[in-house]
Amino acid sequence: MDSTYLTTGQFSKLTNIPKHVLFYYDEIGLFKPEIVMPNGYRYYAHYQYYAFTVISFLKNTGMPLKDIKQYLDERSPEKLKLVFDEQVKKIDEEIHRLNVSKHFIMQTQYNIDEAAKNTANTCMIKHFDETYLIVSEKAQSPKGGQYFKDYMNFVNDNNLRFANYIGTMIDKNDIINHHYDRYSYFFTQKLNPGKGQLREKGDYLTYYHHGNFNSLKDAYDKMVAYAYENNLTLGDYFYENLLVNDITTQFVDEFVIEISIKVL
Repeated sequence: MDSTYLTTGQFSKLTNIPKHVLFYYDEIGLFKPEIVMPNGYRYYAHYQYYAFTVISFLKNTGMPLKDIKQYLDERSPEKLKLVFDEQVKKIDEEIHRLNVSKHFIMQTQYNIDEAAKNTANTCMIKHFDETYLIVSEKAQSPKGGQYFKDYMNFVNDNNLRFANYIGTMIDKNDIINHHYDRYSYFFTQKLNPGKGQLREKGDYLTYYHHGNFNSLKDAYDKMVAYAYENNLTLGDYFYENLLVNDITTQFVDEFVIEISIKVL
């Protein structure tokens, strides 16, 4: 056979595809060798390598073999461009999904570190860098009633999926007046900086509450008392952010909740 042709074994090594896969592609009519001898030996032309790379690429993007075959049977420059446009869209969606998953992992690691390195159940002044937030519509409902419905509306309206840590913003006046069961907004940090509600950089009165939600009022009382004793002027909202939750621990008494409010 002419040296410009490759045996199945040689083509298998060139493409890094097992021979049985090449046999299967031949069987279903997806990719056939250029020559099949009477004795059944298959030979591939060198130029077939380029068509095969397209098959491999489309398969790696998740395109079904039947759709790849349909394209190859009707291929043209215009149709290849349409196919690639669709694959670019799918790749972008997959990149976004992976970025969300990566953000979830990194945020979880950061939260665990923050919970471990900061003193528990103690008021402190801490500097925060600016962050951009996605913030819900304003709500004024007891946490026991409308809370979960508002929470799910926020998740669904913003397509947040599972991977976003969602916190609560609580009006300072509600805390001062001991309305601990009220909340004003839900928020989550944006995956990418840019448009969104800016949480300003600066000093924040901060408290790392170790324990369950039922004892949160003690944390807020301590923060209000600390601000009064130290003549601090506080911003409008407390930010309540769950750092250690039931993803991290099986005991609610081991939860760690970061509470912060800007010092003006």
